Amino acid sequence: MDFRPNVRKLAIALLCGFLVLLAPLTYWQVLVATRLQASPYNERAKARRKAIRRGSIFDRNGGVLAETQPFGSDLEERVYPLDEAAAHVVGYYARVHGRDGIERTQDDALMALGSYLTSPKRLFSPRRVGCDVTLTLDAEAQQAAHVELGRRRGAVVAVDPRTGEILVMVSAPSFHPALVDDEWPRIRQRDDAPLLNRATARPYRPGAALQLIIATAAIDLGAARASDTFTCRGSADVGGMQVDCSPRRGHGQISLTGAFAQSCRIALATLATRLGPERLDEYIRRFGWRGAPELEIPVRRSAVRELTAVGPADFVAACLDGHGVRLTPLAMCSAAASIANGGVRMQPYLVRSVADVNGRVLNQTPPRRLGRVCSSWAAAELGALMTSAVRRGTARRAGIPDVEVAGIAGSAEEPEVGANSWFLGFAPADSPEVAVAVVIEDGGGSGEQAAKLAGGVFEAMLR
Repeated sequence: MDFRPNVRKLAIALLCGFLVLLAPLTYWQVLVATRLQASPYNERAKARRKAIRRGSIFDRNGGVLAETQPFGSDLEERVYPLDEAAAHVVGYYARVHGRDGIERTQDDALMALGSYLTSPKRLFSPRRVGCDVTLTLDAEAQQAAHVELGRRRGAVVAVDPRTGEILVMVSAPSFHPALVDDEWPRIRQRDDAPLLNRATARPYRPGAALQLIIATAAIDLGAARASDTFTCRGSADVGGMQVDCSPRRGHGQISLTGAFAQSCRIALATLATRLGPERLDEYIRRFGWRGAPELEIPVRRSAVRELTAVGPADFVAACLDGHGVRLTPLAMCSAAASIANGGVRMQPYLVRSVADVNGRVLNQTPPRRLGRVCSSWAAAELGALMTSAVRRGTARRAGIPDVEVAGIAGSAEEPEVGANSWFLGFAPADSPEVAVAVVIEDGGGSGEQAAKLAGGVFEAMLR
C-alpha cells in the first residue's frame, strides 16, 4: 500500500495548523509589539516603570523644569515648577493620559531605557534612576515671556542665532501639566485650544513679514540698494492689482530704507514685481519655509504656495498680505535668526544634553548649519533696514534702553478672526545674541502689541 498521499495530506494539515498558530503569534509579538509596550493599559509596562525613578528636566542654567518628588508614604508625583509657562515644550507625564512634549519624545532617556540603559547591572537593580535631560530654554526668560503674553492668545519664540538653540518657546493659552488627568474633560471642552502649541503647530498669515524675503532677495541679487528711491502716491496699479498705501496721500519719494521702516506697500510691491516669482521662490526655499524643521517636539509644516504657479495679481497679494502663505512663529523666528547670523541658517533645537545619574553626558546636541540664505554683506544691509524700522518705523515699540534692536512689525487679517499682530527681529543689532518672533491673535490692525511684547522679551534676556 502506498502511504505517500496520506503522509502528504498529514504534512499539509500540520503545516496549516502551524501557520494558524504562527499568524496571531507574529501579529502580537512582532507587528503590534511596540504599540502594546507603549499602551497605557499595559500592566507589565506600568509595573516596570514603577521600578524606575524618572529623570529630571532642567533648563540651560540648571533650573528644574520637571522632576519626580515623593508623595505620601510610597507614592511619587511629577512636578513642574514653571507650570503653565513651559507646558507646551516640557509637556506632561500623566498616569491616565500618557505623555506629551519633551516628556514623550525623551521618554527613553528619562526612564533610562533603550540605548540609555548603559549597564546590564542597572537593568536588574531593584530601583533604577532615569537620565536627566537639559534643555536650551532659559527659565527666567520663559517665565518673563509668559507673563508678557498674559491672557492673550499667541506665541513667542526666541532663538540664539549663532547656534540655533531655542531660548524661549511660549504658547498661550496654556494648561497645568501636573493636573492633566484631573482637568482633562475641561481642557478638551475649551474652544481656545490650550493644548495646541501655537509656536510650532499653528501657521499664521504673515502679512508684510514677506517684505523680509523681498528685501533680502533684492539686496543679495543686486536688484536694489538701501538708497534706491520709489514713488508712492498712495495708490497704484501693480501687476494688475490695485495697491493702496497708508497714509492715503502716500509717502512721495521714499528710499528703500524708508519704505522698509514704514512698510510702504507700493514700494515693496514694485520691488517684488521687479524680482519676479522665480527669484522669490528660491529665497523662500533658502529660508526653509517650504518644510518643517526637525525638532524634539512635533512641528507643523508651514504652507507657502509656489509663487510661480499664480497670476500677477495673486503674486502681489501674496507678497503684500500673505495670501496663500501660512508660517509658524518658529519659522518666522528662524528667518530673523538667519539674518542675524550673517545670512547662515542654523538648525533649531531644544535638547542640549542627556546625562546619567552620575552626571556623565551620554548625548549632546551640537549646533548644525543648514545653509546660507544670503551673503554676509546682504545680511548686514538687512540688519540696517530692520534697525531703521525700530528707530523710526513700524517696530519702534520693540526698542529698549541702551540696546540697538533690529526688527519689523505689522499685522495680518485672518478671516473671521481679526487682525493678528506680529513682530520678528533680533538684538543687539550690531552683535546679535537673540532673535525673537511674536504673534498675538486678534492683536489689532498694527504690530504695536507684538513689538511691545518683543521689547519686554529682549529686555528680560539682555539685562
